[in-house]
Amino acid sequence: MGDSILGEYEAPALLMQRDFARVLMEPITRFAPGADGVIDLYRMPAYDDIASLYRVDGEWKLHYAFRGGKMISGIRNTEPLQFTEENFLRVLNEISDHGA
Repeated sequence: MGDSILGEYEAPALLMQRDFARVLMEPITRFAPGADGVIDLYRMPAYDDIASLYRVDGEWKLHYAFRGGKMISGIRNTEPLQFTEENFLRVLNEISDHGA
């Protein structure tokens, strides 16, 4: 990865699998407006059901538009979740179950 502050660096991705569902955890950037790091989650191989992890004020937040969530102007309204094991598993389960 390349960064104007850090220069070139490596940030490994993580591929997780449950049964036949694969989810990729991919680092996007170390610095972003309002965040100190961004990581995206994708269902593979189609890169469907994107979720994001981002670090704000020293805490990781999880952002995902759950199916059935409240819609505003055709877009699901989502509040960031605390990054906990329970919330992470909830998102991973929905991503891996989507299209199953």
